[in-house]
Amino acid sequence: MVLFRIIALIIVLLCSACSRSETYKTDCSLDKAACTKTSADNITVSLDAAPKPPHTMANHRFFVELKKDGAPMADAEVTLDFTMPGMYMGINRLKMNNAGKGRYGAEWVIPPCPAGKKVWIAAVYIERQGGISQTEFSFEVR
Repeated sequence: MVLFRIIALIIVLLCSACSRSETYKTDCSLDKAACTKTSADNITVSLDAAPKPPHTMANHRFFVELKKDGAPMADAEVTLDFTMPGMYMGINRLKMNNAGKGRYGAEWVIPPCPAGKKVWIAAVYIERQGGISQTEFSFEVR
């Protein structure tokens, strides 16, 4: 009887964990095209990934493009930090390489969620002499 209750509790917890990501709204469709937002300090931030669509257990190249007042920002230190809403997936932080002309890139293998969640948040941290700016994108993987 105790074993049955433990198994039932595990099933309930797993189901509730899975349902949370399904209700989390994504604001970026990386499977179709790059996503662009404007940060609080007026930096245009674009996020893209290749190959498309993003899926787990495959090597992806992530790209960030930065512009300030329409001009490429090539003087920033850029970090991309991946998290999952409602589920700790370890530290997934990438220091992006400066490719010049405001483009930055890094590679990452998207780990699968043991609970079956598919939504990830990519926080782009932009560090310059003037401070640190952050912009977040939420997207779904396959």
